[in-house]
Amino acid sequence: MKCYISFKICSKTHKTPPYLFIIFASLHALKLSISVGFTLLSDMIQWFDLGLLILNLSFVGAFIYIAGTLPLTTSLPCENVARPHDVCTIQN
Repeated sequence: MKCYISFKICSKTHKTPPYLFIIFASLHALKLSISVGFTLLSDMIQWFDLGLLILNLSFVGAFIYIAGTLPLTTSLPCENVARPHDVCTIQN
């Protein structure tokens, strides 16, 4: 599933944050946090499994952070860019 999301994000540039992917990643981070909590509360801690959970949680956290840095609204590169409803004119 993560490979599909990574491919989908890389294949299409987003003008605004991918809200659906951020929500999915947040739910996945919540699930991983609960798993880490249950692993730490167990009688016999398996450190390798705990390390994998924390590594996976760090990747999900990095994705959420990077996706959150995208602009919230679409913006034009400058003020003089034509919009779809503008009439074509020639300026000297």
